[in-house]
Amino acid sequence: MENKKGISDVVTTVLIILLVVAAVAIIWGFIQRPLQQGGQALQAGADCLQTSVIPLTCSNFRESASQINANATYKLVSGDAPASVKVIYQLKDGQTAIVSGTAPVGVGNTAKANYSSNAANNATSVSVAIVLKGSDGKDITCAESLEKVACA
Repeated sequence: MENKKGISDVVTTVLIILLVVAAVAIIWGFIQRPLQQGGQALQAGADCLQTSVIPLTCSNFRESASQINANATYKLVSGDAPASVKVIYQLKDGQTAIVSGTAPVGVGNTAKANYSSNAANNATSVSVAIVLKGSDGKDITCAESLEKVACA
């Protein structure tokens, strides 16, 4: 009689190795995407920390008896020029109005944004948030600036 015990051990070992490789592939399939997204989020956070835009001025002026315009000026303090800027007007009734503004083209440059409201609900203050392009081409809105400027 022939001894077939050695072949059985080899087959068992190969099957165990194949199961381990399959398990690793399945686990990698589940964790790969969250790891990539986490890396992109970390990069976006770093870009947000490097780029800074601050509000400089805000003024209300009466357009008509029932309409007031608020003009805000903001400045790029550091970092690369963002894709755009969101200007956040705090209104008299406690609501906020968000207006997309153009981005300053370089450090030290300024840009302006305008918001129109009814005369009873004028802007009381303004802050800004930068919008950057992520590595995947999607817009990333950074946190609102800590600096606020009162509207006169």
